[in-house]
Amino acid sequence: HPDDREPTLARWDRAREERIVFEAKYRLIGADGRRVWFHDRARPTTLDDGTVVWHGVMMDITAERAQEERLAQERFVLEGKVELQEERLAEVDALFDLEVAERHAIEEDLRRAEERFAALDTRTRDSWLYTWDVVDGRATGGFTDDRSLRDFGADAGEVALSGHDYWRHWLHPADVERVTAKIRTSTTTGAPFEDSYRWISRDGRVRWILDRAVPTAWDAAARRGHFVGVMVDVTDLMDLADGALSPEA
Repeated sequence: HPDDREPTLARWDRAREERIVFEAKYRLIGADGRRVWFHDRARPTTLDDGTVVWHGVMMDITAERAQEERLAQERFVLEGKVELQEERLAEVDALFDLEVAERHAIEEDLRRAEERFAALDTRTRDSWLYTWDVVDGRATGGFTDDRSLRDFGADAGEVALSGHDYWRHWLHPADVERVTAKIRTSTTTGAPFEDSYRWISRDGRVRWILDRAVPTAWDAAARRGHFVGVMVDVTDLMDLADGALSPEA
């Protein structure tokens, strides 16, 4: 066979020159074109007159070579499957690590929110808890108790008639666009929401609200999740800041 000719002849030349055992595996091509694998082994013997005679045997190993090739092919396929499985496992590990990191980030955001609102001394200020259920980027939900609604001069029936956007009716007109844009960002990306804005009660009183919500569960692909939020009345702090900045102060 052309592919076996040079290495086999080179091995034969070396064996003949060094008088060592010749051994090689190669293909011979028959008159009918059939290719047969042989294992050839020969040993040199020196006669009394110095003549070198080679005694050898050639064994047909075509079937064995075919089996070896099948095993090699199966090994190649198996190694490919193992490699693919390892890649998939690596992807799963990476996704798991990402999920753990995101969960830790959410927990850290929630902890910071709790610390921040605790620092505001909510025992002396009005505060209200609420939740959002986000589906395809749109949030529904509201206050967690009827007391919160009563604090703003509304009732559950009134809220049901106005839908989940009832809060817009109480938001100061100058703050609606900014707050709405921030809420939209949070409900489409899962990012925490935080802002301060003016809230107009039914009696016309304007309150300053510090509002923060963090996701407790979030599916980025489906833009679905759940937020927990708290609103704190910080009107006294804002009034204090305005007084400190006024020309008369």
